[in-house]
Amino acid sequence: MSAGAFPSLPRMWARRRRTIAMPPASMAGLSLIELMIAVVLGLLVVLAAIGLFTSNRAVYDSTEALSRIQENARAGFELMARDLRAADGTVCRTPVDTSTAAAAASPEKMPLIRWAGTGGLGLWGDGLRGGSNGFGDVIELRSATAGAVPIVTHIFNELRLADSPRFKKADELLACDSNIGYLLTATGVKGNTVSYMEAPCNASPGGNCDATQPLLDPARRPAFLAPVAAIRWEVGANARGGRSLYRVASGFGSGDDRAEVIDGVRTLTLSYLLPGKTQYVSAAQVGTEWKAVRAVRVALELEASPGGGAGNEIGRRIVHIVSLRNRNP
Repeated sequence: MSAGAFPSLPRMWARRRRTIAMPPASMAGLSLIELMIAVVLGLLVVLAAIGLFTSNRAVYDSTEALSRIQENARAGFELMARDLRAADGTVCRTPVDTSTAAAAASPEKMPLIRWAGTGGLGLWGDGLRGGSNGFGDVIELRSATAGAVPIVTHIFNELRLADSPRFKKADELLACDSNIGYLLTATGVKGNTVSYMEAPCNASPGGNCDATQPLLDPARRPAFLAPVAAIRWEVGANARGGRSLYRVASGFGSGDDRAEVIDGVRTLTLSYLLPGKTQYVSAAQVGTEWKAVRAVRVALELEASPGGGAGNEIGRRIVHIVSLRNRNP
């Protein structure tokens, strides 16, 4: 065999080294600079996505907070307006006796019941009263429109009713016909008979101080016995460290029933419309003319935290006007 039949070993090794040292272009890797650029671009994309998500989340939380404020305002106004419209209302409606001097002089200001005498009827005689506490304005309302039972006879301090009532001992009641009203405290309830004593003079919710007032005469005019409702609306501190709108129903003999209506209420502002006026005035400006108030302007300042957390609260002031149904034609 000749020496030229096989390549020499050095030449073979040289070709192999060249093959190993010169990889094809498809197998080449990224340089460090290219890798750093790729990482930076990737981070920019991720940060942009996070920013977009955060922005959308903030918009969603703000929209949800505003919706919560609107829902709270709607619920608060609806329940409060229901009590305001019933203020000064009784089951003994019309006709009012227009033969009295007061009615002849100003029939539009005549109460639904002609309270006999000039004695202290207290807050009841006004139907509503405004005031204030540490969180804003307060309004107290009186009415006797629900749960009435017709009176059959009225003999001294005893009323016989057409049906068995749901009243109980110590309840504050109103006995009335279209012209006369008595504020009473039930001293006993047996079957369809209620015994009573006159409500204390000037005591909440007011008393009848006219000892000469005649008895009701159901044979001449329909008469009714109804429980007195005394409602107070106010803003107060809640158990969560915030403020809420409360409805306080006076239970008289059984104590107050305090119910939280809506939370997130900064303050309650009330103003009142008097006859012949175009501007609403504060409680202090009403003075002693509460019986003449025709409408109430209710302003609630509400707040809500986006996302449900504290800080960065969104606030809105929402106003609602309620006409007193029992004071207007």
